Amino acid sequence: LTRKSFRNPYTIEELRFFSSKKNLVPVYFDLGPDDCLVRDIVERRGELWEKHGGELWLLYGGLEKEWKDAVSALSRVDEWKLEAHDGNWRKCILRAVTRLALRLGRRSVEDRLTKWREKVEKEEFPFTRNENFIGRKKELSELEFMLFGDVSGDAERDYFELKARPRRKNLTIGWGRSTSVEERRRERQMESGRRKGKEPVIWKESEKEIEMQSTEFPQSQHQTSKLKGGGRHSRRRRSMKVVYGKGIACVSGESGIGKTELLLEFANKFHQRYKMVLWVGGESRCIRQNYLNLWSFLEVDVGVESSLEKSRIKSFEEQEESAIARVRKELMRNIPFLVVIDNLESEKDWWDHKLVMELLPRFGGETHFIISTQLPRVMNLEPLKL
Repeated sequence: LTRKSFRNPYTIEELRFFSSKKNLVPVYFDLGPDDCLVRDIVERRGELWEKHGGELWLLYGGLEKEWKDAVSALSRVDEWKLEAHDGNWRKCILRAVTRLALRLGRRSVEDRLTKWREKVEKEEFPFTRNENFIGRKKELSELEFMLFGDVSGDAERDYFELKARPRRKNLTIGWGRSTSVEERRRERQMESGRRKGKEPVIWKESEKEIEMQSTEFPQSQHQTSKLKGGGRHSRRRRSMKVVYGKGIACVSGESGIGKTELLLEFANKFHQRYKMVLWVGGESRCIRQNYLNLWSFLEVDVGVESSLEKSRIKSFEEQEESAIARVRKELMRNIPFLVVIDNLESEKDWWDHKLVMELLPRFGGETHFIISTQLPRVMNLEPLKL
């Protein structure tokens, strides 16, 4: 249930149906049971219902009595009233799944969740959180903006605009559009500070390989558009967007400056938005093995898949590539994970010099990545420098 649910005829129908069966388990998002009172909603009492309240049954042609009966049913629910807010999303989802498993008689699901929860509590974070962590508000706000595309809560007033450095080449990371006021303002700032250099590139990923595709128009098209549209409009057409909120961020800085501590603080602050935080050591000699070790948390089977494969002896490289592909596939599902690659030493693997990029799934999905490194930049990404 959200603040807009009560104007939805399907929600009202579901409330009436499940309450009549005495099987109603409400899950509140950004509101609580005390907020869902018929009188408060109808009379628009309080800040919450001043905007979203009123005689909501009129919006869909419903009956007043049926609507009031459906909303009043919420106050008669004594157990399993789940309240989801920014700090407990994961816990709320796990409780809802546990409740559903119990109702369906799936005891094995409950046992599996219990074991998984215990493992996460012990192994999710490799280091203890610094309870005396202070400062770095700007950096935390910028990471939040890079990954989520916006800044919420108290961090909003600490947010500062991201400024593109003129000496850097612009990069577009695809699978999204830049629509916010901050992004448009940043684009104008970037346009005013552009310098000549290499063409910006867009990273894409197919199922078999990663491609780099130029996003710049040919020079002849530049000249034509400039003649047709004039200087200011042609510059606008040629400006390249730096799109954040696409699921990846990079933090760069010297050794000991506090990169790992910043990432640890961010992960602890936002871990409830993810199913789990996955920590990967970025040492070039063992990054591939560290990445493969995620299979136990993702519950991925990295063994031989079928009887046809069992009949043929696969080389070590083939087995490794197959296992990596399964981990990557799991991270591409619509389940949010936060993958932290800490202290990335090189963009290439130490053993066979393969790009680290090949380990990662496509960006823009539900899974987010944060990379810390001493390198000046990684994969042509503009890093957050400490």
